[in-house]
Amino acid sequence: MRVRNTNAKRVGRELWNRHDDVISIQVFQEFYVNVTRKIAKPLAKASARMVVESYTVWCIDTAPAEISVAFRIEDDAGIGFWDALIVAAARKAGAARIFVGRSESRPDHRRSEDR
Repeated sequence: MRVRNTNAKRVGRELWNRHDDVISIQVFQEFYVNVTRKIAKPLAKASARMVVESYTVWCIDTAPAEISVAFRIEDDAGIGFWDALIVAAARKAGAARIFVGRSESRPDHRRSEDR
């Protein structure tokens, strides 16, 4: 767990310093729900909202076109729809890499991948 947290902090610092990466709206949604409801000591909603709002400058919206792309990614890559939607948003933004944490589709998949 410590390595994962260290990597997440490193990636967060890189995002903050470079200002050229994107975060899918899906990631913001999952973060908010998880930190306010699903962890042992949930954050106050106001605190979680401040975190989300501080990173929204990198937010990429999902449009109907990305949903169709996500369906193809889901089938081709064998991952869950929500993860495929994140990949579709990254593709839309022209992302060069996707940071992959634990996911429902691949719970043992924890690495940063160049795409």
